[in-house]
Formats: sequence, structure tokens, C-alpha cells
Amino acid sequence: MRLREKTLIVIVVIFATLILIEFAFSNLIVMNSYYSMEREDTLQKVYQADGALAKEFQSIDVLLSDWAARDDSYRYMAYPSPGYIEQNMRDEAFVSRNLNLLLMIDTSGQIAYSKAFDLKNRTVLPLWESVRPHVGNGSPLVLQSANESLSGVIVLPEGPMLVVAQPILDSERKGPARGTMIMGRFVDAEWSAKLSETTRLDLSVYLFDSPDLPADILAVRNASYSEYPYLTIPLNEDYIGGYQVIEDVDGKPALVMRVLAPRPIYQNGKDTIAYIILVTLAVGVLIAALAIVLLEKIVLSRISRLDREVKMISASNDLSARVAVAGQDELSNLAKAINHMLSSLEQSGQKLYQSENRYHAIVEDQSELICRFRPDGAIVFANEAYCRYFAAGQPSAPEKCFIQSLPPVTREGAEGLLQSLNAREPARILECLFEVNGEQRWLQWNIRAICDREGRVTEFQAVGRDVTEIIRNQEQIKASLREKEALLKEVHHRVKNNLQIISSILSLQEARVIDQPSREMLRDSRNRIKSMALIHEKLYRSENLSRINFAEYVRSLMSHILTTYGSGGDRINVRVDVEDISLNIDTAIPLGLIINELVTNSFKHAFPGGAGGEISVELHRDGAGQYLLTVGDDGAGMPGDFDVEHTTSLGLQLVNALVQQTNSKVTILREKGTVFKIAFSA
Repeated sequence: MRLREKTLIVIVVIFATLILIEFAFSNLIVMNSYYSMEREDTLQKVYQADGALAKEFQSIDVLLSDWAARDDSYRYMAYPSPGYIEQNMRDEAFVSRNLNLLLMIDTSGQIAYSKAFDLKNRTVLPLWESVRPHVGNGSPLVLQSANESLSGVIVLPEGPMLVVAQPILDSERKGPARGTMIMGRFVDAEWSAKLSETTRLDLSVYLFDSPDLPADILAVRNASYSEYPYLTIPLNEDYIGGYQVIEDVDGKPALVMRVLAPRPIYQNGKDTIAYIILVTLAVGVLIAALAIVLLEKIVLSRISRLDREVKMISASNDLSARVAVAGQDELSNLAKAINHMLSSLEQSGQKLYQSENRYHAIVEDQSELICRFRPDGAIVFANEAYCRYFAAGQPSAPEKCFIQSLPPVTREGAEGLLQSLNAREPARILECLFEVNGEQRWLQWNIRAICDREGRVTEFQAVGRDVTEIIRNQEQIKASLREKEALLKEVHHRVKNNLQIISSILSLQEARVIDQPSREMLRDSRNRIKSMALIHEKLYRSENLSRINFAEYVRSLMSHILTTYGSGGDRINVRVDVEDISLNIDTAIPLGLIINELVTNSFKHAFPGGAGGEISVELHRDGAGQYLLTVGDDGAGMPGDFDVEHTTSLGLQLVNALVQQTNSKVTILREKGTVFKIAFSA
């Protein structure tokens, strides 16, 4: 798509967007104003209808005021007489005053007189039973004071009725009231038509709880009570409804009076918006046309000329050519920038040519085997060393495949390696065995992925070198290490056997000695030798000859000590809590001797007289490279004046010497038994 077409589309889109924004703004602001005007106009009509309804109540109230405040009515409530009824309750009075109901209620709430009248047929009807619940004791229509009066609506099965109630007083409107007189008038279609004619409004009245209501009346019924009693609802493009919710005498919604009105204000608003949009569209077309002409003259024609000149330079591949520069604006600056770029490209081309010459000279002089190949394996470049190395029948020319040049057993792994290379992990090392000139040779390839700016692999570069001698030397070193490891295991095994022989000799000597102190000395010496022999036994059985699993060693040592002092196994519990820690032999042997001495002392001295208890051995890490060994018992403990550092006990002297040898720090706790805490580093 050409720039002119894009410019035209952009201008059209901009003006279309502006028109849409203007339309939305008009609907939001202008139409809202018209909506408010329309609503106020409709509410005025509802208020007019409400005033007509108030006049209906007022007409009944005036009539009732004349009948209820009369001496003969007042007297009738005390002394009922047929003469009063014949004189005042004639049918003509109901017809002329448009009444359907008249009730006289005494102060006890009983109906003293009632008359129901059918205005359409001009006949007297029996009092509707549905009226009685509305005039019983507690009803708001039964007035309790001479100063009260009430007007409102009651809903009967026969239809809704406007009712007015006043107290029955004498002609001077003095009491006490002898009851309540109620007059009623049905709200029916004839009444609605008459009210519409009087107000010149399209009026209709609906029962609030009727099951069959129009959709707009249902919407009024479902509205929030806070919106009552006056509401407006647009019905369609042509009409709007105004509504008044009329409550009954109990304060509950009883009727909905609707005023249907046309919508000239709304139509005026729509016409106004259409006029604004048409004017805006016309102005927009003129401005767009002027903008296109100016853009063509000032910008587009110059861009087209610049485009043609750049294409000509590109087709000729002549970086020394330049584009024409005219004016002092952004386009002229762009032309200058293009000329500067062409000059830079010309210089860069010369530098690139020189760099490539230097690169080829460096690569060709390298002793390493260097080649570059595409993702499909096709070699695009190989240096002289590569070609010489594979001269004996091996593929070496650039048109050959690098993968196929590898030994068959290596190709699958090499393909997986190449697929794993990307911009984040561009380099890997591959080692493979070649047969070169009839000799098996190891080559180590450093393969690097060459990626474009999007991170896609475009080529691979492989730099190889012969590592046959290095691998042979490594194999010799590994063989030598295996021999030394076997020899070292044999040394540990022999040391362990020699120590075991010494322990056995001491055991035989102990069996011959009768003196108990001498026997204990021999047994202690045998335990010390056993603790060292266990170290060597664990080492020659371990794969790591420099470190020992100290947790296994402590469990084995404690098992041997328990066997030695088996007589206390039932009353003395031994608890071992040692982390999985590996220690070197220089640390393990002194610690083993320390544990042997302290646990042996606990067995011998902590539980005199056959007492029971617990001996514990714990070893945990206490920071980086720091460890804490805890050996203790809950037995009798040491005397308070016992000085561990200046003791004559050989075992504790040995412990002090070993602690100094390992640069450890000893803390002794004597609260419950005796606990040695030895902190050391390893």
C-alpha cells in the first residue's frame, strides 16, 4: 500500500473517530439535557393529574363536610329515625354527587347506616362485605377525635375506591363526635375517562398488585421505594410514561396512575445531534481535502522523489552516489542522514573488506581445525588446518557435511548437541574418536551457535584440536590413582588388623591378670585401640579414603562399648543422636578416643551401686564448618571441687590432650549428671 493511500486512510479514520466521539459526547451531554427537560415536562403532567385527583378528594370532602356537620345527622346517631334517611339519603343525591358509598359508623365501630349505589344502573345495592374489614375497630377510617379527617384509597374486589372520612358533629362543628361518616367513589374506566377529559391528558389507572400489568407498570412496581411516588419511564421512540404511585389509607401502594405523553423534546434532541454531526462531517471533508492537497505538495511528492533516488542507488549498488537535498525541514534532514549513512556504509565496506582479509589470514594460520557449517550440516568454510587433517579420504571440502564427517557412533549425540544450542547457551564441547591415517585419534570440538538478532541459529562454528595425548595422559593418571587407592586401602586394612592383634593380645593379658585395677587398665587400653581400629576399618571399607562417615562410626563404637560393659545394658540406656557428617581421619581419631574415654567413664563412675540412667552422645553442625560434640550422662556427677584440667585420671588427661590437639573448646555442665560440650571445626 502506497504512502498516499495510507495517509488518506489515516485521515478518514481520524475524522470517523472524531465523529464517533462527538456522537458519544452529544448523547452523553446534549441528550442528557434533553432527557432532563423531557422528564421535567412529563412530571409536570403527572403533577397536573395529581392535582386533578386532589380535586376529586376535595369535592367529596366538601360534600361530606356539609353532611357530617349537621344537627339532624348528629341527632340521628343518638336517636335513629326513618325520617332522616328518607329526607337525606335519596337516590338522586347519590347520582347528582356521583357517590357509590355512604357509611355512618358509631363510636363503638358499628355501622349505624350504610348505602351502596350503582351509578351506572342507578340502583341501590347491598353493602359489599369487602367494605366491612376497612371500617372495623382499629381502622384508620374510624376516626377517634372530633378534629380528625381522612381521605385516601381502599382496594375492594369490586374495584378501587376513593374514600373520605369525617367525624359526625353538630352544625357548629362541636363535639363530642358521635361517629364517623364515610363517602366513597369508585375509580373505574368511566372515572378515568372523565379525569382524562378534564385534564386533557392520556390517563390510565392500574391496581398496584394486579397480576396482569403492562411491562412499564411492572417496572414501576419493582422500582425502589426511594423513587416513589413520581417516576418517568421512556416507552419507545414516540412516547414516555409518567407515573404516580397512590397509597391506600394504610400507607401501602394501592394504585399506579399513568400519564402517557408524546416525546417532542426527545425528537428535537435527536434532530439537533444529527444536525451537529452533518455540519461536522461537511467541515471534516473540507479540512481532509485541504490537508491531503497540502500533504501532497509539501511532503508526499518529496518523499516519492527521495524513494526513487534511494531505489536507484540500491539497484546500482553504488555507495558513492548521493540523494538530492532540498529545503530546511525534517525531510531535508532525512536526505542528509541518508547521504551520511551512504558515506558510512562506504567506509564500513572498505573496513569490512580489510577485516575479512585479516580474519582469513588469522584463521588460515591457526593450528586448530576450524570450520563453519549451516544447521543442515553443510560446511560453508574450512581452514587449511582442517583440510590437511582430513586429507586422507575424509570429507573436508566446504560442500561436504560436518555431521557426516563424524564417526557413526557420535552422529546422534552431535545432532542432539546442535539442537540444544541457542542464544542463551551458544557453546558446547564435543569429544569423539576419529581414525586418521589408520590411527585412532581423539578430537575435541568447541561448537558455537551463530545467531541473528532475533536469536535464530543461522550457522555453527566448530574449532577442533587433537587431544589424543592429553586423554592418554589422563588415562595413565587415573590408572595410577586407582593403584594408589588400592594400596591405601591395603594400608588401612593392615593397620586395622595390627591394631586388632594388639587388642587381642591385651584381651588375653587381661584374662591372665587377677588384680582388678590392672584388668581395668588393660580393658581401657583395649577400648582405646578398638576406637582407632574402627576408624581404619571404616576407611578401607569406604569409597572415600580421606573422610569417614562419623555417624556410622559412633554407632559401631557405642555398640562395642556396650558389649564391653554388658552388665549395665539393662539399667543404663545409651542414646546416640549424630548427624550424617563426614570427617577426615585427623579429626575422627581424636574425637573417637574422646568419646570412648567419656562414655567409658560414665559406665564406670556415673551410676554407682547398680543405679540406672542414660548416657547420650550427640554431634551437630553449629554454623559453617563448626560442630558441637556433646557427651553426657544423668548419673551421680563429679564432685564440686573436682578439677578436670589438673586430674590424675589417665582417661581425662588423654581427653585434655586430645582437645588441645584438635584446637577444640570444652564446656562442662554439672547440673544433672555430667555433660561435656566440645566445640571444634573441621
